[in-house]
Amino acid sequence: MKLLWFFLLPILGLALGVFVANSLSVSISEDLSVFLAVGLILTLDLMVEGTSQYLGGKFSLRSMLLTYFFNLLFAYFLLSIGNLMRVDLYIALFIVFGIKLFSNLAYISQKFFSKLQF
Repeated sequence: MKLLWFFLLPILGLALGVFVANSLSVSISEDLSVFLAVGLILTLDLMVEGTSQYLGGKFSLRSMLLTYFFNLLFAYFLLSIGNLMRVDLYIALFIVFGIKLFSNLAYISQKFFSKLQF
């Protein structure tokens, strides 16, 4: 039952966030939309990485939150520097965190399918 809540709680939070975002009429400028997109991919990466660490028995909430905020600050720093130099560094961030995200998803699916018997 605890594992069900571990997976269900982030999905419920995401659904609540989508509902609140759709009910409010907030507009984001094009300059800040890149920052929002990087923040979203970092959050997805955090959820998947936390799940893979939980399945591996190495989960630490403190470590996850510190890593998340450090990655977020560093990514926003790189985006700010890229904006000043007029270089699209967000593409590199999407590639790096996308590879990390899919690597963690592969680990989760490996753990999940290793428990199933065909």
